[in-house]
Amino acid sequence: MQNKSEVFEALSSEQRLRIVYGLLEHDGYKCYCEFEKEIGKDMSVVYRHFSKLEEAGIIETRKRGRKLEGRVKKPDKVRKILKNAEEIKNES
Repeated sequence: MQNKSEVFEALSSEQRLRIVYGLLEHDGYKCYCEFEKEIGKDMSVVYRHFSKLEEAGIIETRKRGRKLEGRVKKPDKVRKILKNAEEIKNES
């Protein structure tokens, strides 16, 4: 049960959701530095969001030189979770 709650906790942040959607739009890895302006926070905050998403198993990261890049680990499954959440919200 802990693993499931980690996924939902990681996706409960508007900023982390914006990161996930941004990664889903991009094919392959995307540098965390590209999200600084998108979520309106400095790179240290973006880095912490990346870490939280990685701990939950939603994204995977790699280092390229001094940059940290991430991508959604299982894009189809994450899209399904997000779609289901939207459907639940719309049914209320």
